[in-house]
Amino acid sequence: MLTVDQAAKLLDVNPLDVLSWSRRSQCIGVVDAKGVLRLPKWQFQPEIWLVLEDLLEALGTTDSWQLLSFLESPAESLAGLTPRTALERGLLTGRVLAAAVTHAH
Repeated sequence: MLTVDQAAKLLDVNPLDVLSWSRRSQCIGVVDAKGVLRLPKWQFQPEIWLVLEDLLEALGTTDSWQLLSFLESPAESLAGLTPRTALERGLLTGRVLAAAVTHAH
């Protein structure tokens, strides 16, 4: 998990951009037990980054914890893979989005 400053450095953007993305649910940002905003580093991989907003829409939420939970939980419709792993392995985005819709209902 990255801090806002670490994520900004990784992406070569201003930390305020990262904060803005988190506030607008354009990235996964969760507050840890110490009250520090943390961002999973893996979300910035292109195969995941490009579908985050679509996943939030399919899940019917803007809550980062719900999105994180979905991405890290095995899904029967993805042969027991987590959606995150499925995306990293290049599984069709449509299958992951369909799993998100199913998860939401």
